[in-house]
Amino acid sequence: MIATEPKTVHCYRELADLYGTAGKLASVRHINLSAKLSYDDITPPEVIIDRTLAVARQCVEDDGAEAIVMGCTLQSCPLTVAGAKDAAGAPIIDPVLIGMKDVELMVEMRQAGLPILSRYGTWQKPPIEEVRQLSPAAAAANRVLASR
Repeated sequence: MIATEPKTVHCYRELADLYGTAGKLASVRHINLSAKLSYDDITPPEVIIDRTLAVARQCVEDDGAEAIVMGCTLQSCPLTVAGAKDAAGAPIIDPVLIGMKDVELMVEMRQAGLPILSRYGTWQKPPIEEVRQLSPAAAAANRVLASR
């Protein structure tokens, strides 16, 4: 996983823990460039590409990563546009493309009359009263997270 700057690294580790994938995460490194400075009128795309590929190679060669997941669209898009598809043989995953392909798949499934979301068993919608009770707690938790 490649983040933008040191202060965001912990976020990706926490998400991997939350999603139950932390044991499969070789590393989280950063390119030491804030997302707010990653726009092409501030930082040339070549700088982002060079930094990202260098860090990606470290993830593969030093940490044993078998794939690279980009943590920021402002990093992934310049790489995709430049045709950078791998680092030291490991594929670079662009989350923007993954999201677009997921939407395309959902549209095609719906057109074919297939369900795009399961609401069976574990995935049932919670009772509306339960949602109402949890909403204030969720809002409070979001405020705490936003203040970090």
